[in-house]
Amino acid sequence: MRLLGTFFTILSAKETDGGFEPRLVSSVEPLIRLEPDNVIFKAHFPNYPITPGAVQIRVATELLENHLGKAITLERVRDLKFIQPLFPGAEVAYSFTKLLKEENRLKVELTVRSGGIVFSRMSLEYACEGCPIGASMVGELCRTTSSVTSTGSVTVEPVAELAEAPGLLTDLKACVIVPVYNNAKTIKDVVQRTLRFCEDVIVVDDGSTDGSSEGLEKLGAVVVRYKDNRGKGYALKTGFKEAKARGFERAITIDADGQHFPEDIPVFAAQAKEDPEAMLVGSRNLQMENMPGGNTFANKFSNFWFRLQTGVNLPDTQSGFRLYQLNRIGGLHLLTYRYEAELELLVFQCWKGVRMRPVGIKVYYPPEGERVTHFRPFWDFFRISVLNTVLCILALLYGRPARMLRGK
Repeated sequence: MRLLGTFFTILSAKETDGGFEPRLVSSVEPLIRLEPDNVIFKAHFPNYPITPGAVQIRVATELLENHLGKAITLERVRDLKFIQPLFPGAEVAYSFTKLLKEENRLKVELTVRSGGIVFSRMSLEYACEGCPIGASMVGELCRTTSSVTSTGSVTVEPVAELAEAPGLLTDLKACVIVPVYNNAKTIKDVVQRTLRFCEDVIVVDDGSTDGSSEGLEKLGAVVVRYKDNRGKGYALKTGFKEAKARGFERAITIDADGQHFPEDIPVFAAQAKEDPEAMLVGSRNLQMENMPGGNTFANKFSNFWFRLQTGVNLPDTQSGFRLYQLNRIGGLHLLTYRYEAELELLVFQCWKGVRMRPVGIKVYYPPEGERVTHFRPFWDFFRISVLNTVLCILALLYGRPARMLRGK
């Protein structure tokens, strides 16, 4: 079964000729979209669809065949490394480099990536009789127009841009809430990308001192500001109240530091339409490159206590990329108002009988020297420990009895 046109679509491609090196064919980097409704995702796996490794390799083969204009046979895969899950609807670049032609063989290095995020790496070897060399290899990856620069680089323009859908969440009566505290370098980009998928973006400025929220109204966002830094929990509470006042029934929360991809909002929208009563919780790949070691430990620590308090197993209880059912949040009388408030919100939603549904998301962590974090290991872990102690007591007095009454 051919996957091109059913499982994936080519959006654009860039190609560079090998120049004066006779064995070097070229480098090529097609940008593709993984079609979320394909049957492969329904089978692998139900409720947590990801692209199988074998399918990623098959996609690579079809892209090369389309590029060469002839069939090739995969003979060997070396240095294979799957770094993080590749989810439905993703737009990723298949970056082929070091394409070498040796007699009737073709060797290529492949990196599947999106911006700075790497999903997989591998070396592929094919049987390829009569493969063209050098500039003659320039193929038609998709119906496009192309231009040739003075350096011999061929740039193929995309057939179509990424479909923007500002009204994607309208039918769900949902908005997006972005709490921000001193993220001036990233917040504008986050808001601009979010507005491509949602017309209603509420930014809550939690006492920033670097002008984070300046100019965001001109982009189309609603901005709520207050002078003092109160913590992320307080900012979320403020955002929820603003969303309720504006008549929204659901709210997606996304971080302002750029680690979350607004391009995943359509995935949340699709899951919300399929399961409209569920709370959706973004699930990161905690083994990805550049993932801070403290995050992995903190998440395992949090997952354990959450399961103990609620009886529910979630893969990522610390992800801030979520979809909340606003009518189930209640009066928002939170015990805490800082980082740990997100865990509290999750626990109380479970106790109220809200179904939890994990959603696979992409995430970006910049190199350590470029990373901006407001997490304070000692004090934040101390507050989380105190909160978990209180929640365990409440679980015995309220949480478990409530679950028993619901028959769970």
